[in-house]
Amino acid sequence: MDTLIAMGASAAYLYSLPGVARMHHHVYFESAAAIVAFVLGGRYMEERAKGKASEAIRKLIELQPETAIRVTGNGDETVAIDDVQLGDRLRVRPGDKVPTDGVVEEGASSLDESMLTGESLPVSKGAGDAVVGGCLNGNGGFILRVTAVGGDTVLSGIVKLVHHAAGTKLPVQKFADHASRRVSCRRWPALAG
Repeated sequence: MDTLIAMGASAAYLYSLPGVARMHHHVYFESAAAIVAFVLGGRYMEERAKGKASEAIRKLIELQPETAIRVTGNGDETVAIDDVQLGDRLRVRPGDKVPTDGVVEEGASSLDESMLTGESLPVSKGAGDAVVGGCLNGNGGFILRVTAVGGDTVLSGIVKLVHHAAGTKLPVQKFADHASRRVSCRRWPALAG
């Protein structure tokens, strides 16, 4: 696509040079400038959107706590989130972030799931209900059984989707790039000759 833009702006500029020398009224310098300005403006907006996506990814990653409280036969122990395994029982205290995806086994609480659903009201959770890692626990405590860890959690899936979307070209962009390569390779020699 850059080739077509460069060709269009260059053609408008080069076509206008003799017109200036002969004092014709038909010059296209503003067209060349407008083409470049529109493209630069579009690229600026694209980079800004990518920056916002990167910021969103960073905020999502920050939602996951670094430690969890594992319930064992000998009591509770604090472990790194990377040491949590499927089937572990984790204690979630009031005000804590849910460490990973799981199912409530004991207790009840209300969770702030706004990062996932956008809903501002807390959602009540009790025994048998699924919870998503990264959600903020409300006023009750509960014990959950871990059903997903690491890259298999809902939060990790969201991060992957946002990252993929930020780096993927739309089909129309791919088509424009392909078409511009074909047009520029075949037409430029004919225009120059």
